[in-house]
Amino acid sequence: MGSCVLIPADKLEASYSKSRGLVLYAEGKVQEHTHGINFVRVPWIGALKIELEGWTGLPSPKDRDYTHEQAFDIQLPNRAYPSNTVTIVTANHPEGEVLQINWLDAKYQPAKNDVTSKELAPSEPQLLSANDVQLNELLKAPFTIKHAAEVPKGGSIQIKFDPTYLTLTGSGIQDADIYWTFNSLQTGKTQVIVSLYGGIDKFFIQTFYSVRIFLPSAAAPSSRAPRALIAAPATAANDDDETFCFFGRVNIAVRLVQEEYPDAQLYSVKATTNLHGPVNSSNELEHLEVVFNAYKNGKQGTVTIESVGWGEFGPPRFLPTPILGDAVIPWPPKGLIGLTEAVAILRKEGHRQPYLSVYLSQALYPKSEPYYTFLFEDGSSVLVGAKDGKIVVGDGE
Repeated sequence: MGSCVLIPADKLEASYSKSRGLVLYAEGKVQEHTHGINFVRVPWIGALKIELEGWTGLPSPKDRDYTHEQAFDIQLPNRAYPSNTVTIVTANHPEGEVLQINWLDAKYQPAKNDVTSKELAPSEPQLLSANDVQLNELLKAPFTIKHAAEVPKGGSIQIKFDPTYLTLTGSGIQDADIYWTFNSLQTGKTQVIVSLYGGIDKFFIQTFYSVRIFLPSAAAPSSRAPRALIAAPATAANDDDETFCFFGRVNIAVRLVQEEYPDAQLYSVKATTNLHGPVNSSNELEHLEVVFNAYKNGKQGTVTIESVGWGEFGPPRFLPTPILGDAVIPWPPKGLIGLTEAVAILRKEGHRQPYLSVYLSQALYPKSEPYYTFLFEDGSSVLVGAKDGKIVVGDGE
């Protein structure tokens, strides 16, 4: 899930010049999948206060180095707050670290007896409430978030969102509400945070919108795939529900390929995620690559079809080279367990680490049934029998 959090900094610097304004610099280490690092100014009467934030994806044991520089169009000296310091809030300094501002223009530096350099008593707004709202939205479908437009004297409303998941397409005032219209860019989970600051009243209220973005197979079906094809075969064990049915999506791929290649036989299915990093739920494996053995003009070859959305597929691609080594998977999948059940078996047997991908295939020997192969971040793998549900570690030999 994409969440907005404070990030740590090993080094912080602040400088000011008439040409660039206030410039802040940070460097340090963050989790591998952190992006959108940004300095965000916080309303604070009597001082300059700025938070260092970033958007995180799935947890990762790996870190990466980062540097970030950002300029603020702030006029200094300023009688509203000290002009020689700025307070930076980070994950390793949640109470705030006071930095001396390095004035790059010597002739514009504030005098030591300037009122702006006096130690003031800044007044930090107090959090009155934090509300959580759950939203479920379709991929590429616009949705709207509303908030009461009335704010106290000197107050303001701020909104934050992850631009890798959402794009803001419009905003305005309607009746007594301010609204923001978004469109989603990818499936997954993210946040929209709306903060109301009270200004003189020195309070703030935050609302966290947890947005789950998905494209269910029952929504906007492909013109090539009738709605009736979306449900899983009745002989297969379903996943959590019909919306997120693994076999249901594979069934669409089989029907689409067999429309063009009637003798095509299912060879393998590879399920991966569009997120950055491993996942813990089969519902996060949005992308399918389905491979078939087939004939074209009497010549044996391979057909591959890939998903372009949840239950949506691009055109089949034929290569005049057959794939050898594994057996074909009988379809419909009579008596096979679904992917969600395979994950449950994996967890029950003590394999609780997240996985990068799942591969469904059937070897010629010695295995007499299809297997789900779970690939983990460290390169190891675990197989789950799609019929008997037994676990095989590694290559199964």
